[in-house]
Amino acid sequence: MNDRFTIFKKKAMKASFFFVLLCVMGLSQAAQAQNKPDRGNRGNGTQVEAIKVGLITQRLELGTDQSKQFWPVYDSYAKEIQQIRKDLRQLRKRGLTLTDDELKREMEKMFDLMEKEVATQRKYHREFLKVVSPRQVAELYKTEVEFKTLLLKRLGARMGEEVD
Repeated sequence: MNDRFTIFKKKAMKASFFFVLLCVMGLSQAAQAQNKPDRGNRGNGTQVEAIKVGLITQRLELGTDQSKQFWPVYDSYAKEIQQIRKDLRQLRKRGLTLTDDELKREMEKMFDLMEKEVATQRKYHREFLKVVSPRQVAELYKTEVEFKTLLLKRLGARMGEEVD
């Protein structure tokens, strides 16, 4: 009986974790949707966005001039990637309730969007290299992965605290 409760508890934690993750992603999208004319007006965004900006700025060791060039490019990149991923999520939500023919079409759309995501990443990779060094671009990619991992760990830790 205790094993069933443990399994149920783990499933409930996973469901809660994904709900919180979706909420955070929604807040992040809402912040991205706001007009951000310059980096000096970051106080209106979410705390998560501010932390990410600070971390990237620090890790890339961006100077004032580089920041002025880098952040508009990064904002455009993030906006495009975010829209593609949103479109992918919407396609995945439709799920298995579709007919086989509809599923085939939806899967083709998913592959097209994944290809579009890679093409967008390549395009902005070239744009990043126009304003920062290759080492800074590599650090950007590394920092984005580390930030996402850190965010997920913190969300997981909070979920563990809330459930107990």
